Amino acid sequence: MMEKRAIRAEKQRDIALEKVTSQRRELYKVKTELDDEKQKVQKLTAQINRNYENSSIPSSKSIARKKISNSREKTGRKPGGQPGHRGGQKETHPDKGNLSSGTRRSTP
Repeated sequence: MMEKRAIRAEKQRDIALEKVTSQRRELYKVKTELDDEKQKVQKLTAQINRNYENSSIPSSKSIARKKISNSREKTGRKPGGQPGHRGGQKETHPDKGNLSSGTRRSTP
């Protein structure tokens, strides 16, 4: 009878040890996965917090860039040369055909 109790106790101990071992393996696996996920979160957080000051992205490509509003009043005119405005082209030099400095050609 004593031997049966001893054998039963050994079996229960072996079962408990196997259970503890499997739980430790599961715990290690979960901790490893958690560490991997923490690294992913840290990497993605660093990507989100990156801007033109701490990366190679130019400031003109910044997402949160302030847009400067145009404070000029609209005149209704089209862009470019306006009718009635005298042109300011340079006159060619009579000898060399090069542009001379600062002289204006009269408009016909």
